[in-house]
Amino acid sequence: MKNLVTWMSPLVFTAIIFTNSPAFSETTARSKKQEVNSPKHQARPTYGIKTSLYEKLNQIDNLLNDQNVLNADALALDKSELLFTQCNNCNPYELATLHRYIAWLAFETGNQQKALDHFKSITDLSPEIPLDFELAALLALAKIYYQEENFNEAWTHLSKWQQLSTNIPADIHELTARIQYFRGQHSSALAHMQTAIVLEEAEGRIAAEAWYLFTRSLFYEKEDFTACLQVQRKLVTYYNSQAHWRDLAVFYGLLGDNENQLSAYDAAWVLDGLKKEADILNFSLLLQNAGYPYKAATILEYALGDGRIASTNKSLELTARAWYLAEERGRAIASLEKASELGANGNLLVFLAELYMEADLFQQALIYFDNALEQGDLTYPGRVHLNKGIALMELTQFAAARSAFQKAQQVKATTEMATRWLAHLQHEETRHQQLQLSQR
Repeated sequence: MKNLVTWMSPLVFTAIIFTNSPAFSETTARSKKQEVNSPKHQARPTYGIKTSLYEKLNQIDNLLNDQNVLNADALALDKSELLFTQCNNCNPYELATLHRYIAWLAFETGNQQKALDHFKSITDLSPEIPLDFELAALLALAKIYYQEENFNEAWTHLSKWQQLSTNIPADIHELTARIQYFRGQHSSALAHMQTAIVLEEAEGRIAAEAWYLFTRSLFYEKEDFTACLQVQRKLVTYYNSQAHWRDLAVFYGLLGDNENQLSAYDAAWVLDGLKKEADILNFSLLLQNAGYPYKAATILEYALGDGRIASTNKSLELTARAWYLAEERGRAIASLEKASELGANGNLLVFLAELYMEADLFQQALIYFDNALEQGDLTYPGRVHLNKGIALMELTQFAAARSAFQKAQQVKATTEMATRWLAHLQHEETRHQQLQLSQR
């Protein structure tokens, strides 16, 4: 709470402005006018503060600084309020000083409504008080109302502050942006956040991380992904972290820049910043498409091992295809065997059967072809019958092979191929018979 409204001790603030000034004499108001270096401000009267009052405030300040006093803030608040009730002949500046004490101490003790009331009382004394006092009170009101989520009131006081101020620094633009955002004025919020960041960077400073994140979210709402990417690059540069590299990859992906997306994902992976399954699966696909299937497979295996990816048909099949593209057939088969134990779909069983065929393990291939056909709902059923026939032919089971080729022949997509294999089967069967006769 205390970090929302940053105040130095009220008396310290007063002393900084008025120490060694004749205003500390018993004299009340001086006729001399305070000059403000801005044409939009009217000159304000300059009042002094009585030495007796200053000494009493100094006692309160000493109380606040005494670490041996329990509940010093509450005690100081009571003394300040008592002093206020006794201030019958106080000038506007003295009243504002007391209001400032009470407001500040009320805020410190958690009585925000009392703090609001006294900050408002300061503004009610305008224009008979120093401009700095009024500006500080308006800013405090804006920040407290913002904390209380009363954004319209916050905006009322902050906009008044901006009208009176000759210079709007970056942090006020940032506060304006947040208030405007919650008032539904998102375009205004974005404009103020951009200004805040420009002002910070113009001074050679890096804006707060939260400022860049808020600006990025405002651009994201507008689906301006190019602007999001520009902000994200700054986040990666200024606040290097796993999450920022991951988000950089996401924005490259939204813009269709797969090459830079892969590089960003790679950096995030090295920093151990990829935690979500979707990101890891996407990263592995990008690696495969870029010609790095072995790395894709090892990453998938690692993520499956530590639980970042669940062992599902999809993840195991993706791992198997990566191993297959990396020419690691044995590892591909092992991944698909695990998937089959989970109740793999027919198409995945077909893939496993085809891998066994490539390894010349025809008997195992037949098991999975039959399982796939039994499950049904195959993308290419004709090809399954065709490959089953080839496996059976390799095992010299010619009658069963003929039946499989005939079934493939009934599927339009494989009719022509099955017809050629039937002719080849006839030739192979005749050659096999002749070979057997020659060996008798």
